[in-house]
Amino acid sequence: VVNPEAYALWLKGRYIYAKWGKENFELAIEALKAALEIQPDYVEAWASLSVAYLTQTQSGYLDPAEGIALSRAAIDKAAALDPVRPTVLARLASIQNQFDWDWYGAEATINRALKIDPLEIRVLGAAGSVATNLGRGDAALDYYQRILDQDPLNLVSLYNKATTLHQLGRLDEAMQTYGKLLDLNPEDWGSHTQVAIILLQQGKPQQAWDELAIEVDPQQ
Repeated sequence: VVNPEAYALWLKGRYIYAKWGKENFELAIEALKAALEIQPDYVEAWASLSVAYLTQTQSGYLDPAEGIALSRAAIDKAAALDPVRPTVLARLASIQNQFDWDWYGAEATINRALKIDPLEIRVLGAAGSVATNLGRGDAALDYYQRILDQDPLNLVSLYNKATTLHQLGRLDEAMQTYGKLLDLNPEDWGSHTQVAIILLQQGKPQQAWDELAIEVDPQQ
């Protein structure tokens, strides 16, 4: 049974995390840690904390050695509590995929999770990332679309779908998807830069400069 206060903090952490950016990652981690102070055996909070550290590190906001250690420690806590939970397996696959570069190991892990729960959004998200690194863009796109069929307002999956469409050379569809994302969150970190890149590819340099002018991510 999940403590209601811990559950509310977990939801808060996930919501803030999806908004992206340095401060949002820090606030999300703060909320998740608060949830775990209330309920130390909260598996989903440990799993979410792991992926928050993972993304924080990938985004350049945390020293890689420290970030990897924190992410692994959090998912180890979750796995000790429930080693076959699909969301825990998804986080393990993310570490294998993005830090260990063990893409086939990550594929095996995420396939285990998919067999247990093929509809779980976090599992589908990890599966999409693994498919991308294995060069299977169409499969990645299918995973992201399955998420959006369940949750059309999922900002992370909209970004991943748009990026995948771009990689597949489907520029118009990528622009439409970035447009949906930016309608929901005009300050989505990195999306204006991606739109600008597409505009350059389409031979529209002035529009690309205009788009870059409203980018909020200082690293882009």
